[in-house]
Amino acid sequence: MVVVAATPVGTNGLGNHKHNDVLALEVHLGGEDILIDPGTYIYTPDPVARNAFRSTRAHNTVMIDDTEQNRIPDASLFSLDSDAVPRMVSWSAEPDRGAVCAEHNGYARLERPVLHRRTVRLVHPRQVFVEDTFDGEAGASHHLSWTFAFAPGCRVVARERQWVVTTPRGAEFLLTSPCTSEGLPVNVVSNSMTGFVSPRYGVRQEAPVLRWTSEARVPLSVRFQIQSADARM
Repeated sequence: MVVVAATPVGTNGLGNHKHNDVLALEVHLGGEDILIDPGTYIYTPDPVARNAFRSTRAHNTVMIDDTEQNRIPDASLFSLDSDAVPRMVSWSAEPDRGAVCAEHNGYARLERPVLHRRTVRLVHPRQVFVEDTFDGEAGASHHLSWTFAFAPGCRVVARERQWVVTTPRGAEFLLTSPCTSEGLPVNVVSNSMTGFVSPRYGVRQEAPVLRWTSEARVPLSVRFQIQSADARM
C-alpha cells in the first residue's frame, strides 16, 4: 500500500492541524510499514517539538532551498500560511498496483520559483517507483533535500550506491540510487540519523531517518525505487 499526501491547508485556510506534508509518501510493503508519517507528538508543552513535527523536513517529501512548503507563523502553533496549493494531475488504481501524479506551488514564492511534481507508481505489491520533477527557470541552481522517515525498528545501511532497509521481521527492501530520466546518476550527499515518530499524542519513539541533499539545476527529474530485495529489476 502506498499513500501520497496532496491536501491543501484546511479549516478555511487556517491550517490548525495541517502539517507540511504535501507530496509526502507513506509505504507499506509485505505487511510491514517502511516509510511512515512522523505524527504529531505534542502541542503547547513543547513549541519547538510541535513545529519540528509539522515541518517539511520531517516528512517524506522534498524541501527546496531550506524553505517550508507553507510558512509556519512564529506566533502561532495552530496555523500555517496557505502557500502550497496542491493539484492532482492524474490518478488510477487497481488491485495491487496503481499510480498517482500530483504537484504543488509552495515554492512559487522563491526568488527563482520551482514547481514540484511527484509521480508514484505501485508496480506490484513489493515495488514502488517514484519520480520527482522540478520545473523552474532554466539553469537555476537549487538546494534539494529528500527525507525518508522509516518505521521504528527498521535498520538502514548503505551498500553499493543503494540503501538496504531491514524491517523488524527481517525482510529486506532496497532504496535504489537516484538517477535522472535519462538514467544518469544524480549526485546526492546522504546522511543517516536517528529521528522520532509519534504513534500517539505525547509519545515519541526513535526511528531511522535518511536524508539526501543535492545542489542541482532545474529543470530536473529524479527517479528512485523502493522494492523488495527479491524484486530487483
